[in-house]
Amino acid sequence: MFSPQSRAVHHLLPVFLHSRHYATRRPRMVLGTLDPKRLQASDYWDISGKHSPLALLVHAQPRLARPSPSPTKHSSISLYAGGKGHESFPHNVRGFLYYHQPPNAPLDAEVRFRLTDTSDPAGFAHGTDLTMADGMPWNIALEIIAASQRHRPLCDFLVAEGLLKPDVLDVVRRGVEKRRTRPKRNSRLIAHLHQPFPLSLNARVSQVRIQSLLRSFDRRQCTFYVHNKHFRGIIHGAALVAFEPFVLPTHLEGRAVALRVLKITEPLILADSAKKLDFRVEEGQLLARGGVPYTLRVDDHTGRGRQLAMLFENEGVEDPFADERAEAKGLEAP
Repeated sequence: MFSPQSRAVHHLLPVFLHSRHYATRRPRMVLGTLDPKRLQASDYWDISGKHSPLALLVHAQPRLARPSPSPTKHSSISLYAGGKGHESFPHNVRGFLYYHQPPNAPLDAEVRFRLTDTSDPAGFAHGTDLTMADGMPWNIALEIIAASQRHRPLCDFLVAEGLLKPDVLDVVRRGVEKRRTRPKRNSRLIAHLHQPFPLSLNARVSQVRIQSLLRSFDRRQCTFYVHNKHFRGIIHGAALVAFEPFVLPTHLEGRAVALRVLKITEPLILADSAKKLDFRVEEGQLLARGGVPYTLRVDDHTGRGRQLAMLFENEGVEDPFADERAEAKGLEAP
């Protein structure tokens, strides 16, 4: 039985959601809400093994009867697993599409999919969120929803439900336009040291998005290189990692961060040359190159340094990711 407790990480690539005014394909599913507090059994959605499940968005009060899918007055959304191979969703993916908003952090809201065993909304609290291969929740960030014209029907639906405040939507859109910070599909947003994010060891360039909790919608892409010309292509796999402060040798001044490996999410394949060069990726340990921890300088007056400095600035500020950080502690190797 595919129970919430036994659901392992689903091997999905980063995903996106596409919303549109219904035109051609007739949806079989009708969603009346994305509010987890108002879900009904009729919102239970089985997307098992599907490539692009389609649903009709119908906001109506009271919701005593659901209209049959119609190509005239409603909008529809399609969910995609993404990736070059146009992957389908795994089997036994059944539950509720919903709008997740961290406490006191409306700008960090996102759409998620909650896995449950039955269509009873009472089981929502006992379910688990659909996850990707990197161990992070399947999600569609508010930035993505707000930034694209094709997602306007979904924005309108969320506003009509009272889940998305118009002023919040305006702030997000202005921030995206001002900084051109539309998130990459394979990058994650973090605000604190020790907050987990996925790292692909196959990639030449690694990226994570860092946000300031002191300035409204200040989010910046931080780029770093785990591989150099000696290490590139000699290791494959993926891991869940987190930045943490690192004390530099006494002859070096300033702050630095290292990468703590929290969990291996894709099997590691090391070439013989990787072993000779002492490239180490072990759960619970610092990622190491050449036998020494891989570090990034914070006070080196570069764009990356200023981005990493935001993590130190955020310390002591109310943490909208407290729950995720608490869960991350359970990922660390004993």
